Amino acid sequence: MSKVAFDACADDYDQYAAIMQFIGQQIIERLSYIKLNPSLVLDLGCGTGTLTQALAERYPLAKVIGLDHSSKMLSKAKPATNIDYQLASLEQLPFEEASVDLAVANVVLPFVQDREQSLLEMKRGLK
Repeated sequence: MSKVAFDACADDYDQYAAIMQFIGQQIIERLSYIKLNPSLVLDLGCGTGTLTQALAERYPLAKVIGLDHSSKMLSKAKPATNIDYQLASLEQLPFEEASVDLAVANVVLPFVQDREQSLLEMKRGLK
């Protein structure tokens, strides 16, 4: 789906995103098995920020960044003290090399133009 398509469905997205919400809950549950105290967490393709909020609750001392390429989706996200939302493409992440402790990508790779470049960017950003 293009940025325009995601912008167009932003108003009703949460109402129809049951699969993404279910997978997001599974991600949060499985993170309990990982002994990690991250200082920087990325939610790649965060949409309206549902998983971003859960990550901020799971890691209250971390800075959590919700990143999406749709400004309309980001406008629906709820702000929080340890969350920052950024408009960016997964093919060109706006982060320093080896600066990210944890990156989560909930059903976002099928929607990117260049999956290989997106994966290389994630690898570049991770510590």
